[in-house]
Amino acid sequence: MGKFEQADKGSIFLDEINQLSYDLQPKLLRVMQEREFERIGGTKNINIDVRFIAATNIPLHEMVKNNQFRADLYYRLNVVPIHVPPLRERREDIPLLIDDISKKLDGEIGIPVDEIPQEIKDKLMNLDYQWPGNVRELQNVIEWAINMSYGEPMKWSHFNQYFSLKTGADETKEMGLGSLELIEKDLVSRALLKHKTKTAAAAALGISRTMLYKKIKKFNL
Repeated sequence: MGKFEQADKGSIFLDEINQLSYDLQPKLLRVMQEREFERIGGTKNINIDVRFIAATNIPLHEMVKNNQFRADLYYRLNVVPIHVPPLRERREDIPLLIDDISKKLDGEIGIPVDEIPQEIKDKLMNLDYQWPGNVRELQNVIEWAINMSYGEPMKWSHFNQYFSLKTGADETKEMGLGSLELIEKDLVSRALLKHKTKTAAAAALGISRTMLYKKIKKFNL
């Protein structure tokens, strides 16, 4: 049973609908319009009653103008549009999002997650930063700070290191590494310094010893 059948009498969420290939778009349009489809290799029509919810990070009307998205599918989807503003336009949500993200991360990454101080939440909310990665980037920042603190009381310096790397473009170019690689190198270095054996360091990072040796070789540690 496929996703459409599973969603019968309910809802189906189509994420990143802008990435749907042009060839598949008329097939989706038929399902939405006729409320029926055939299984791959099947010969009979299957009827469904489904609410379609789609998300896009690129304005579909712009893609229609550029002949990248079918106009008929766009108008079929665009019944009740809901605009979710980027994080930089709703900074007052940051403290609530931090609490939610912290709860989800607690126990998932092998490091205890203490409650993040209100002072840090306020600084993140008022930070002169555009959050190009939106909520996903905020989660990365929280996870980065948790790893940097290694279970110790969280300080603003743990967060500030992340933004220093993001804004330190010249340093990044000189080292020939991307920002994510710099973060990864720093995490591996800290783990090697903190733990007496490479086995313990690998366990703290959540990777195998073989992977750790590859990282050591990659970053010349």
